Amino acid sequence: MATEAVLGLDVGTTTVKAVLVDRAGSVVASGASEQIATRSPEPGAAEQGLDEIWDAISTAVAEAVSGSDVTVAAIAMATQSGSVCPIGSDDSPYSPVVTWMDTRSAEVVRSWGDAEREQIRSVSGWHAGPGQGLATIAWLQHDWPDLFGAATRFASIDDAVGHRLTGNWVTNPSNASGMQLMDVATSGWSDDLLSMAGVDPGQLSPIVVTGEQLGSLTADAGNRFGLNPGLPVFVGGHDQTCAALALGVTEPGVIMLSVGTAWVLTTVATTGDVAGLPADMNLGPHALTGRWLASTNLGGLGVGLADDEDALPIAVESACAAIRSVAALGDPTEIKVVGGGTRDDRLVALLCGGTGLPVEAFSDLSWPGLGATRIAANAIGWPKSTTPARGDERR
Repeated sequence: MATEAVLGLDVGTTTVKAVLVDRAGSVVASGASEQIATRSPEPGAAEQGLDEIWDAISTAVAEAVSGSDVTVAAIAMATQSGSVCPIGSDDSPYSPVVTWMDTRSAEVVRSWGDAEREQIRSVSGWHAGPGQGLATIAWLQHDWPDLFGAATRFASIDDAVGHRLTGNWVTNPSNASGMQLMDVATSGWSDDLLSMAGVDPGQLSPIVVTGEQLGSLTADAGNRFGLNPGLPVFVGGHDQTCAALALGVTEPGVIMLSVGTAWVLTTVATTGDVAGLPADMNLGPHALTGRWLASTNLGGLGVGLADDEDALPIAVESACAAIRSVAALGDPTEIKVVGGGTRDDRLVALLCGGTGLPVEAFSDLSWPGLGATRIAANAIGWPKSTTPARGDERR
């Protein structure tokens, strides 16, 4: 008898991962794509092809479902944000995806005055900078006016992929936040920020709450994936928010520390009030309604850890200082650590010693994909799991 499972997609910048999780919360199968090509046709450019991203999704799903005696009950996805997909009148890509790594909008950002920067920060929750939708779209208008004028829609990865899955154009609050055109307090498109970008609401996808049904899997997508057309597809979230959901980072005081090449600290806030944030933090909606995630990039602390044994204590000291600085959002109670840095056995002890908090390290699974399976499972009424998915090999 086939095992019933939900499918979570983790559509990242470099690869796509697919995870199948059963009713008990156990991972029953997974798949991954090869690396997605990023091209730089001119200095500062970082472009990808939407068709290649779609091919990567197909590869990951096919690997997960092939050879598995599994019946898929529902789908949800976690995606990276900030990238912009100009869409033409036929609902197809009009140009390559301008990814969040693209820095060609830096000059536009530098042209903004203090008042404009403050408005962007106070409304969107994010500091002004290249690699977000607002800056990229404003740059397209300035440097590529023909392309800007021909685009009937400016999508991000999540709504572009969602359209290919279901035929519907929908985004979610945590991914819309990366467009830097959304009012973080209301989770609606901001007229003031849209005006700065030179677009109107009709050129963006409607923002729908995470967990609502996006649509049903089309026949084309079903045939491509080897899945039954008509499967319910549910609105997911930004990869970081889905990872937080999977790890149980849902209440103030719980700290998520990602320790890869870059170290990113994330914690939970209960309001969309940007004024209460530490100055270096950004604010975006959580996958859970009524929660927000405040995060800060601590920089490339992971670089050189393998070659310099003294580098880890220095990196941890910086992380501990950042953890102490977020106490205004709620006294820190515990730290959950993910990423390649957890392979160093000293990390947990150093964090415990530097903060006096309990620290739990998790293996390097697709936590965004697991968060997406939680969203799909909750949407179809499966019992909620209170711990990270089984098989996670906590350390």
